[in-house]
Amino acid sequence: PAAAPGAAAAAAANGSIGTVSVTGVGYSHDDVAVWLESLAGQKAYADPYFTNSTEALLGKRKTVNWTSTATLTPAAYSGRYKTPAGG
Repeated sequence: PAAAPGAAAAAAANGSIGTVSVTGVGYSHDDVAVWLESLAGQKAYADPYFTNSTEALLGKRKTVNWTSTATLTPAAYSGRYKTPAGG
């Protein structure tokens, strides 16, 4: 999805480098909570939250369709394209 107007300015103001949104399917809202806790434990992400969560059926099984968003921190940079010292 396209970033909202001013999102780049807001990201720069709080030290983040951007945002990431993920859409997924789980079997319960507990699965969504585990996903968010997983993101929160990573250095590359901050402030994870879900933006949408709806229950549905997959055949006869209940599922939860969800979308989450998290802020990317500078720790997300891999350094892959960084010029080595003296290089």
